[in-house]
Amino acid sequence: AITLVASGDLRLVRRSLELFQDMYLDQFAPGTPRYVDEIGLLEDYPLLTLEALRWYVDASGDTGFLARLFPAYDRMLSHLVSQRDEAGLILNQRVFIDWIQLDKSQVQNAAYHALLGRSCGQLADLAEMLDRPEAAARLRAWRDELAASLRASYWDAAVGAYRDGIKDGQLIDHYFPISSAWPYLFDLQSESQTAPLLAHIATKMDSIGERNRHRETNPYGSFYLLSALYKAGKAAEAERFMRQHWSPMILRHDDTAWENFGYGSIEDPSQGTLSHAWSGSPTFFLTTQVLGVDLGWPHPLEVGIITISPQAEGLDWAEGTVPHPAGPVWVRWEVHGDALWLWYEAPEGVPVEVLPRGRLAALRLVLNP
Repeated sequence: AITLVASGDLRLVRRSLELFQDMYLDQFAPGTPRYVDEIGLLEDYPLLTLEALRWYVDASGDTGFLARLFPAYDRMLSHLVSQRDEAGLILNQRVFIDWIQLDKSQVQNAAYHALLGRSCGQLADLAEMLDRPEAAARLRAWRDELAASLRASYWDAAVGAYRDGIKDGQLIDHYFPISSAWPYLFDLQSESQTAPLLAHIATKMDSIGERNRHRETNPYGSFYLLSALYKAGKAAEAERFMRQHWSPMILRHDDTAWENFGYGSIEDPSQGTLSHAWSGSPTFFLTTQVLGVDLGWPHPLEVGIITISPQAEGLDWAEGTVPHPAGPVWVRWEVHGDALWLWYEAPEGVPVEVLPRGRLAALRLVLNP
C-alpha cells in the first residue's frame, strides 16, 4: 500500500509475489515439504498475497503474469477448502492476523476464515479476467459457503461483533476488532450486522490499551481497522486514531514509524523496532482518503477513470501528487466557508470524477477556481 501511494512502482509488488511462491511452496503445491524459517510460516500470509496480486493486475493489466501464477493459487484454495469440517471451518496450525494476544495456533480463527472467503472471491474475479468462467463460478460458491459458515459460527448478536475463534471445540470469549473488521471489509457480514459491528470497532479503537503487543491492535492491524472506518465514512474516528497513536512518534522527533505504538526501552524486549514498514498506514490514508485520489482497496481499482473523493473532518486543506497508474495526479483542496475549492491536474485523455464524501460532500463544490 505504501509503495503504491509513494512511488507507484509495481516491480517490488511483482517480485514479492514471485518470492512468496517459493517461500510458501507447500501451500501453492500441496504435498511439498514445508520450508521452516526462524519464525515459522503463517497461514494467512499467502492469502494476503492475493490482495497484492489483484492490485498489481488491476494497475498493470499484466494478465500474462496472472496466468502464470493462477494455477498455484487455485491449487492452494482448492486444498484449503477441502480441509473444512462439518461446520465449514478449517483448523489453523498457525496464523498471524495482528501483533496482539490473539489465539493463533491450533485454532479455528475467525479473521482467517474471512480472509479465505475474500481470497476465493478475489481469485474468482481474476479467473474471469483469464476467461475461466467455470473456475470463477466454483470459487464464488466457496466464497459464499465460507461467508455463511463465518456468520453462523462466530457472530455474537449480544455483543454485536465476531468472536476471535474456536479453540478445542469451545467458542473463544473475546472480540478483537480485527475479527470484525475483516468480515466487514470483505463484504461477508449480513446487512443487519453492519451497524453493531462498526460500533464495536469504533469503541475498541477509542481505548486500545497501553502495553506493547497486549493492545486491542497495533500499527500492522490498524491498517485494516482504519480501512473499515474510512469505508464506513467515519473519517473523524480515523483521524482521531491516527493523531493519538502516531503523534508520539513525531513528538519524539523520529522520522520513522515504530513497530509498536509504545516506545518502550532498550531493556524492554517487547519494544520492537523504531523503523518498521508495516507501521506506515497514515501514508496510504492521507493520500487515498484525505487527499482523495482513489487507488483501490478494499474495492477494485478502475484504471480507466480517476476518482477524487476526499473525506476529512478535522482538516481544511490538503495538497499532494499521487502516482496513479494512469499517470501523476495533482490535487489541492481548501474549505472556504460553505464551499469546497478543489484543483486538480491529471493525465490528458483520462476522465476524472470528483465525488467528495462526508463533511466535504455537504459543501458547495467549486472546481479549479
